[in-house]
Amino acid sequence: MWINSTILASFQRSLTDIHRVYTSEWGWIERYGEDYVVILNEEQRKEELVESLFCWIRSHGLSCRRVFLKKRFKKAGSASEGLLQLYGEQSFPLETICHENGLSYSIRFHGGSSPGLFIDQRQNRIFLRKRKIGRLLNLFAFSCSFGLCAAVAGGQSWNVDLSAKFLEWGKENYRLNGVAPTEHTFLAIDARESLKLLRKKHIGFDHIIIDPPTFSCGRHGKHFSFPRDFELMLDQVLDLCSEEVTTLFLSTNYRKLQTKGLFLKAQKVAAKKNLQLSLLHGPFPLPDIPLSELPACCWIEVRR
Repeated sequence: MWINSTILASFQRSLTDIHRVYTSEWGWIERYGEDYVVILNEEQRKEELVESLFCWIRSHGLSCRRVFLKKRFKKAGSASEGLLQLYGEQSFPLETICHENGLSYSIRFHGGSSPGLFIDQRQNRIFLRKRKIGRLLNLFAFSCSFGLCAAVAGGQSWNVDLSAKFLEWGKENYRLNGVAPTEHTFLAIDARESLKLLRKKHIGFDHIIIDPPTFSCGRHGKHFSFPRDFELMLDQVLDLCSEEVTTLFLSTNYRKLQTKGLFLKAQKVAAKKNLQLSLLHGPFPLPDIPLSELPACCWIEVRR
């Protein structure tokens, strides 16, 4: 299903040119300004879907500079990790600047399978920007979009990611929005190791973001597995909560766990520490992404 002109107009009013334009059982299409990424489950639908995309673009008076393909199907024994350019001038820079709710983001089509912003977290970023934030911990930060939103809201952000390259990407996002990275903290370290370090230094947070991958490769064989490691990580995270109230955001794409189960896991871990949890909000509906495709997520208030 293609988004309609009413939805498109709402994105334009909110200064957003990063969003989905199409969703079906075959895959979906994301817009990044004048560039589009086709995410496909079935290779045979490629030409049909790209042609339909051009028709949709023309019908809404938009322009198209490039079209990229992300494969979610296997071919010749392996799946593609990066983006394949299907259309457009090859000499154009593979980095561009796009916008979401008035904030600018560095979008990169050569940085792997993600151009730099997880679209399905849009409304959670809005929710965070409306909060009163003292100090925020952003684990698995990637390009630091949650950290940026906290900084824009007046908070002090601590971004943690194993990849120094991703954190430099995050710093660029800060600079694009007039935020000095030097006034915030960026730690290139395993998230689990960072928790030990922060606890040792007695650093607490009133907002904590945990949005881990289902699985990721770590250094020295210390891989992260959501089903195996999440509860232990959450146990350590709760030790970093502020003395009064902490807002905790949990999110996962692990398909075997829904939002209710995620909250129950948090309650189970918190009960061992005699902490009280209350659910502030579950997944926010989005006009361009079906609710069934959103990650399991919840905003939780933690009280001692």
